[in-house]
Amino acid sequence: MVIGLHVYVSRSRPIPNVYLKRVEGDFIVEEILDENYLSLINEDATTKTYVLMKIKKPYGVDTSLLIEKLSSLGVSRKKIFFLGLKDKFSTAVQHLFVHKSIVGKLEQALSRMAIDFSVVGYTSPGHITRSILYGNKFDIRLWNLKDNHFIENFFQEYPPSRLPNFFGYQRFGVHRLNHILGKLILTRGRCEYPDTAKPIAQDFVDAVKKVFPGTNIYSEESAFKHISRFPKHHIRFLVNAYQSYLFNIVLSKRIMDGLPIDRCVPGDYYMSNHGIEICRNDESPHPPLIPILGYMHRLKNERVMDRYYMELMKEEGIVLRDFYLREYGDLRIYGGFRRASLNVFQLSYYKEDGDIRLVFGLERGMYATILIRELVKPSEPSTQGF
Repeated sequence: MVIGLHVYVSRSRPIPNVYLKRVEGDFIVEEILDENYLSLINEDATTKTYVLMKIKKPYGVDTSLLIEKLSSLGVSRKKIFFLGLKDKFSTAVQHLFVHKSIVGKLEQALSRMAIDFSVVGYTSPGHITRSILYGNKFDIRLWNLKDNHFIENFFQEYPPSRLPNFFGYQRFGVHRLNHILGKLILTRGRCEYPDTAKPIAQDFVDAVKKVFPGTNIYSEESAFKHISRFPKHHIRFLVNAYQSYLFNIVLSKRIMDGLPIDRCVPGDYYMSNHGIEICRNDESPHPPLIPILGYMHRLKNERVMDRYYMELMKEEGIVLRDFYLREYGDLRIYGGFRRASLNVFQLSYYKEDGDIRLVFGLERGMYATILIRELVKPSEPSTQGF
């Protein structure tokens, strides 16, 4: 099972030879900030310690590498906070909070890198949160997709609210192995099943050797020791990838079992005005929430998605206490909830040089490539730009 992305909701035929991200300008993304939060951003800098800035991330560098480059130019990574991570092969307008003490140094570094920037406003540390990011607007070129009538018919038959909110391919790294490394961390190299322990162990070893070529890795123990030297934020990132993998699998199983993803069934989680609640009847119009498994989650048999996780945890050989990583400075990997279906807004499309450009917005944390994956059904996602 490859990162849990083997299920489609739509039944349309695959479209061959459609490509994304071939050249600069093919994949444009702009962060959309929450208007209510923006009203709290002050234009007066005298009493505020943090600055909210907007930058244009260039094509050819992802946000993580951008942070590394800024750090090499003397900008402390502890004093900057990006709202979202953007893909290497995208042109992106994104936002970050930066401490006033290093604004000058940051501006110098951005200028040296020929990156456009502007100041949005000023705030205090208590107001620094990713919830300011409402979503993202995308403008994406679909190479070799000529038939705009197909797109129109597709979205008439499959409204975006009925399409699954999987974690996208990029969540699992260039080699699609981040979740394998995350599980190695979470299980401390433990293999639960004697009959399959050897191939499982070899999978881990092969994954680490592929991601880190040239390192002296010859066993699961040496692979685990190599990963254990990573900084805490990198450990969390890899375990989060494994959480995403588990989420994709249980969402896939829900779809295969014929359960809706755009409305709740009894026993589903959903978000109300009072917080997360449990659906008690068949008439709920709310989109279901699926847990992201973590240290604080408590599984109950009467809850639909918890039952899927109970079964999956047995298959994976993990328990909830595994998400408490004492070995990494008392690191607790908490879970959360994620909507089962996409929330797409302002969807449109237009022709460009014989190809189609698709324009739409998505809520924070949702992947544009997942929407396009349902449309195209790529046979070779990695080589097609997914």
